[in-house]
Amino acid sequence: MVRDRRLRNQRPAGRTPSSQVIPSSRPRGLVLRRDETELREAGASAAEIAGLREDRFGAEAAARLEALDASRAEWQRRVDAYREERDPLLADAAPEERAALLEDVRARHFDGGELLRIRAQDGAESRDSD
Repeated sequence: MVRDRRLRNQRPAGRTPSSQVIPSSRPRGLVLRRDETELREAGASAAEIAGLREDRFGAEAAARLEALDASRAEWQRRVDAYREERDPLLADAAPEERAALLEDVRARHFDGGELLRIRAQDGAESRDSD
């Protein structure tokens, strides 16, 4: 039984017990974002940003981050198009018509869960402007 306890308490060589792991003061994603921002401000190319990501996280993760960037850019393009249509309509609409117009414009640009997301963004935008 003593032998079993000793085996249970052993760990592979070179591994630090979790109780001795020193947590980073900044999550790796925040450090990456800061480093990417600095590189972009210095004029880095997309290939250099991809290289940084690959060095830090590997090729698969770098590819996922690139796909995430593309998805975010597409979302922002759609939000911009929606707002370009929305803003003049709301400016010219009577207060009692605004809610219906807003939902109509949203439905032309978004569907399903996207509607929830754009409503939340619009709500945050209106709170920020108050």
